[in-house]
Amino acid sequence: MNQYKPMLPYLGVAAAAFYLLPLLMKDTGLAMLMLLIIIPAACLLDGLFYGRKHGFQLMFPIACGILFVPTVWIYYNSSASIYIMSFTSFTMAGTYFGSLLRKK
Repeated sequence: MNQYKPMLPYLGVAAAAFYLLPLLMKDTGLAMLMLLIIIPAACLLDGLFYGRKHGFQLMFPIACGILFVPTVWIYYNSSASIYIMSFTSFTMAGTYFGSLLRKK
């Protein structure tokens, strides 16, 4: 459990992006902006900060992907399930690049 404790603040940021940002969606255009630009950018930055502080750990992007799963049924429909892999990939890329910044 102690190895996952450092992830909690970063997972909180991801949860805020996944669960609070969709509340701002008023129409389809804004929903697409959220899903295609704002939430992926939040995942990338969250992963970047996590990777820079803690190095690359595969469990963090996986946890972010799992955290998004309930939002598919809360805010979207089953067609949004493709974003699970997308957001996991953005978080993984951010974590990787953050870990590279850590080494320098």
